[in-house]
This record gives sequence, structure tokens and C-alpha cells, in this order.
Amino acid sequence: VSWDAGALSFSLGADLIRAALSGTLDDDLPRLPPRRWWLGVELEQNEFVFQLTYRKTADQNNVSPGELASDGYEDVSAYLGYHSMFGNSNIEVFVRGTNLTDDEQRYHTSFIKDLAPQPGRTIEGGITIRI
Repeated sequence: VSWDAGALSFSLGADLIRAALSGTLDDDLPRLPPRRWWLGVELEQNEFVFQLTYRKTADQNNVSPGELASDGYEDVSAYLGYHSMFGNSNIEVFVRGTNLTDDEQRYHTSFIKDLAPQPGRTIEGGITIRI
């Protein structure tokens, strides 16, 4: 949906990967990502952009021999940015939040998932100047 000074858009997605070495689903390949789905919304109004995304990652129990299963998790991320031109420079001022649910996230595709989870709730801000 769009109007003179802005737009509103929604996104929905999912993915699932199944793979086996021998052609049957009994011998799963290692580090296959689990089933995921997500829902997002983005609002643009003049120079402002707001994004909100919810992602659900399922447990991964289809593992190869010697590999440990991974628990699923939920993730909410948000972004608020202001974009403007200053002379010939493009300036962006933003604040971004990731893992706002503060769930323990262990990416099944990571070689070190059993040793170290992903960072917890993170909020960052910044200024980007492109000349």
C-alpha cells in the first residue's frame, strides 16, 4: 500500500530443508537449518523507515550421527531510521533492536552452537554518512 509520502508493506515467508546422504531420510546431513517462518511489516513515511519482524525457528531434531539437536526459538527485531541528504551526502540515523525476546538462540548451522549461543537482546544506534 502506498501514498504520496510513504508506503506500508507486509512480508511473510517460510523455509524447510530436508536432505539425506543415502537418498532416504534416515541419514540426515549435518548442520541443516531447521524449519522457519517469519512475518514482517515495514512503514516508510517521508524520510522515516520503521521495520518490525517476527521469526519462529523450530527445534532441529533431524540430526546426523554425533550431532546434537537444537532447540527452537522466537525472535523479534525492530528498526527505526531517518534518511536525509546533506549536500551530496546521504545521512542515516538509526536505532535497531535484535533478539528483543531475549531467547537463547543457537543456530543449528553454526560449528560452535553447542559452546556459544548468539547474543541476547541487543539495541544499537548509529549514524551512517555516505559521501
